[in-house]
Amino acid sequence: MGGSGRKNNIKNHGFTLIELSIVMIIIGFIVAGIVGGQTLIRQARLRSVISEEDSVKTSINAFRVQYNEIPGDFDNAFSFWPTCGGGVVTACNGNGNKAIELTATPDEVYLFWEHLNLAKLYPGSFTGTPFTTGDIDAKIGINVPGSKFPVTGITVWTDPVTGQNQIMFGGEQPHNITINDVFTTSDASSIDQKIDDGQPGVGIVQADGQVPANCRSSTTAYNLSNQNNNACHIWFTF
Repeated sequence: MGGSGRKNNIKNHGFTLIELSIVMIIIGFIVAGIVGGQTLIRQARLRSVISEEDSVKTSINAFRVQYNEIPGDFDNAFSFWPTCGGGVVTACNGNGNKAIELTATPDEVYLFWEHLNLAKLYPGSFTGTPFTTGDIDAKIGINVPGSKFPVTGITVWTDPVTGQNQIMFGGEQPHNITINDVFTTSDASSIDQKIDDGQPGVGIVQADGQVPANCRSSTTAYNLSNQNNNACHIWFTF
């Protein structure tokens, strides 16, 4: 045949500016949704810290009403729970001096959770003794409960310097209670402002850091210019 066939002209189209704009807008919505979702999750976790603190205080008050003593410090605990302290009186009873001590024998800060659990006033199962393995004394889920806030445990104790009874939220730290920094300054400030005065060194909500200046610039102001690192651990007085 004579060769008068047709050729199909195939044009390769790139994205138009309008199409690119639509794609960029969609990507922007996706990114905003992810960031917004992460913010909502973090705020929910911060609110859970407040709820957990309230739950601990409720348990302490219920224990006081029932036994007229403070959990951990209760010097007649063995009479109520013969399995406490591994069945050893001296490993079960606190010293009854109205403080929850870290340096007592046995360590009352760990007996605190065992007493509450045995009284059926707080969920979980706790050893009542320091963990010690790997030089960690307070081990989340073993002798202290964990918080819904990531890598955070709860320690209740009487600060020997201030005499304050404190519900401490922080991470595991060698040879210590849960006092490692797990909150940003804005996290700590947000919790403080929700239920207290927004000042890190006074009131019922307080905060500090392993490097104090990274957490707070003074006893009345958080260092909100430091936003890149977990700089604070927090506590609630009662």
